[in-house]
Amino acid sequence: MFLQDRFYKTPHPRYNDGGFLKANFGGFIPLSTVDWRGRAVCTIFLRGCPVRCHYCQNVALQEGRDERDIEEILAMIRDTTLLTTGAVFSGGEATMQKEALVALARGVQEMGLGVGLQTNGVFPGTIRALLAERLADKISLDIKTRWSHYRNLFKVDYADRVKESLALCIEAHKTGVLPEFEVVVTVFRGCEDDIPYISKETEGVDLVLQQGIVRGVSPLTFGEFSEIADRIGRTVKIRTRENGEVVYEGRRIVRGGSIDMSRIEQERRI
Repeated sequence: MFLQDRFYKTPHPRYNDGGFLKANFGGFIPLSTVDWRGRAVCTIFLRGCPVRCHYCQNVALQEGRDERDIEEILAMIRDTTLLTTGAVFSGGEATMQKEALVALARGVQEMGLGVGLQTNGVFPGTIRALLAERLADKISLDIKTRWSHYRNLFKVDYADRVKESLALCIEAHKTGVLPEFEVVVTVFRGCEDDIPYISKETEGVDLVLQQGIVRGVSPLTFGEFSEIADRIGRTVKIRTRENGEVVYEGRRIVRGGSIDMSRIEQERRI
């Protein structure tokens, strides 16, 4: 039996216990200007993640249960529509909850909002389902390390799953099914050598180098990130606590359409 939800036209299935479809809810930010650059969005966190990154900022969302009806979550999102133009799903790992995420994305899209997703790519089946219905407007795919190091990092080899997700997103982006796509790499000191490998695997894709923060280790500076970008010879986005997000184009910083060379030259002289 299928029920019609007042927030979206397509029906959604019941659980086997006869209750409404639910999501394991992790939290809600009604207004964010950093989760989708250039947009004001709300951000929805879903619980559960099989990947156990030691540096995860949302460790509390890796486990635990807080089941909410899809309609309840959509109501939260609907209350933000006067201020927002999109909704971003994050975690935990939102793609771990395939049916719930697809239902939420349908509801968001029917509100006239863009759908964003932050994912580690270990559930390519969910990404395939979203793309099949054109339910994603932007996907940020987090690649942790070079493929050969995934097993060492997590004790489980997720590399093939992430490769599949990457291929799905690249193809969807090329064909216009996925309007925006970026690969995000959180870089820690001592792991800089991974970047050339990841860069080669993501040619033609927006690449974000994000400052990794872990206790006891000094984070890479903007100047060090720019040197990495110069070595791989491509435009990248650099995200640091000090500078926020800037586009770096080979000794040039493009910020809001203007070019600022003074900051990078100053850092290199220090």
